[in-house]
Amino acid sequence: MFCQSRKGIARDYLVFFILAIVGFIIIVFIINIFMGHAKDEVNEEVCRASILSRAKAVFKIKWHGATLESTPLFPVVCKTRENIELTGDRNAVMEQISYMSARCWWMFLNGEYENLFDEFDFLSNKKCFTCYIFTVKSKLEKPITPDDIIIYMNDHYYIGDEEKGGITYLDYIQSYKGNGVIMMRDGDKEEDKLKITGGGYDIYTINFMSPDITWWTKITTGIFSHMQFWKSGIEKEGKTTGMTMSKIYIEELGKQEELDKCKVLESI
Repeated sequence: MFCQSRKGIARDYLVFFILAIVGFIIIVFIINIFMGHAKDEVNEEVCRASILSRAKAVFKIKWHGATLESTPLFPVVCKTRENIELTGDRNAVMEQISYMSARCWWMFLNGEYENLFDEFDFLSNKKCFTCYIFTVKSKLEKPITPDDIIIYMNDHYYIGDEEKGGITYLDYIQSYKGNGVIMMRDGDKEEDKLKITGGGYDIYTINFMSPDITWWTKITTGIFSHMQFWKSGIEKEGKTTGMTMSKIYIEELGKQEELDKCKVLESI
């Protein structure tokens, strides 16, 4: 009977691990070349496919009643679409912003999966990928505010229409498959609010934000919840849920990290 030594087994695992890394590097290199020449719609489909592979290709091991998972094996193969110029009146601009927000949400699997980025960081568990970077070229009668966008998303349909029982942009992101949140800077002071202006001067981004829900996140979230003893159980649950939900985040370019909202991940 042939028995392989422990050193031989360790060596085989090391060789397999190295080959796997090299293979992923080659895959990313080839896909990067392909994405550089592909149309925007194809790039978005490739992005979604990579995120789906990343969510599914995870090794799970049961140990003493607990399930241990490996980090995602497939890389995030997504490309930020830049230099988009929006035109038209206020409604036309809001329609384009709503569509890009829904499309970004679709690329990252409608918020159905957690830990898509899986880049553990003690200082911040919130990660962003910028789907779109845009300016508004046309001159607007007045700036578009977060309230304007939310009202538009609530009144207009992304899938179908009202007669056919369609799904609005707002419902698509908040509850269609996974549960999500649309986040924009909306402070108490007027100067703290996000305002989308025309003329092509300011640059804005639409981001997918994913909190990596690790053991550290669960511990800190639990401690934070218990410390707020003056709040009701419903309020605590709502706050905890908000901290662990995926989000579409609309913001000025560069403000995401400046305001400490999320760490922006690089495009492939």
